[in-house]
Amino acid sequence: MAAEQSAPAALLAACIGWAALHGAAHLGFRSFLASRCHWYLQLRPEKQAECVVNAVWLLLGLQLPVLYTAASFELWESIGERWHGTSILAEWALTLHIGQSLYETAVYARFGKGAEFFVHHAVVVINYGLSLYYGAMHFWAATVGLVEYSNPCLSVLQLILISGKGRGSRLEMANGAALWVAFLLVRVIGLPLWLYCHVQDVCGGAWTEAHDPTVRASAPPPAVVLWTMRLLAPLGVFMVWMISMLWFRKITAGMLNAIRGDEEPGGSASSENERAAGSARKCR
Repeated sequence: MAAEQSAPAALLAACIGWAALHGAAHLGFRSFLASRCHWYLQLRPEKQAECVVNAVWLLLGLQLPVLYTAASFELWESIGERWHGTSILAEWALTLHIGQSLYETAVYARFGKGAEFFVHHAVVVINYGLSLYYGAMHFWAATVGLVEYSNPCLSVLQLILISGKGRGSRLEMANGAALWVAFLLVRVIGLPLWLYCHVQDVCGGAWTEAHDPTVRASAPPPAVVLWTMRLLAPLGVFMVWMISMLWFRKITAGMLNAIRGDEEPGGSASSENERAAGSARKCR
């Protein structure tokens, strides 16, 4: 049975709706923390915003890796589905991800962030936007989205470091270990595996430009668009992998310092953890 692609206008509305929902959640968390948490009021405005962004992700973003996993299993079976198949689960996840990126970009613009944050979010919006608009490569978009499995631990670590609550606790150590494992599996190993599979499909000539009505009801995107997407996607993934490798080194250093027992306030483990968490945030 042919898969039906949602109307572009509906997908755009979904992206804007998700961004607005994130903004509303941001205002709600900010008001709650300001009225209930004394430590929050002592933070600089940019740290307050960073704290709220992580709380919002834990509220609305936890579904992302689950949706991406389900969409990946739905579309992996045939070459036609991998390249031209559409999935309502993938559309749900991609519109959520784009809306989240638009919301975070607005927060970064308000409180100031490095250029790399904006570049990363631009790559997400462009690649996922093309996939949504043309109804193509949903499988590849979903599988690269599995890197979101590292974000729950990253957000928890950020909240611990910003608030100062739970420093040196078993929660922080367990969360740090889980972050290291997740980073290793879905980023350090997972992204090169994605690139290998992507290149195998492209260079092997197994995929086809022909319209297969059993895979999609509408005609596929123009060949020039598909080739542009096939080039942009691996370039973006390679960029994220390179950044991930740099921050994985810092995460590893922070974890090793914590294991050695260097947990004094302002000690090397504390500083390394803060640098690693702030750096890894760029990979989100």
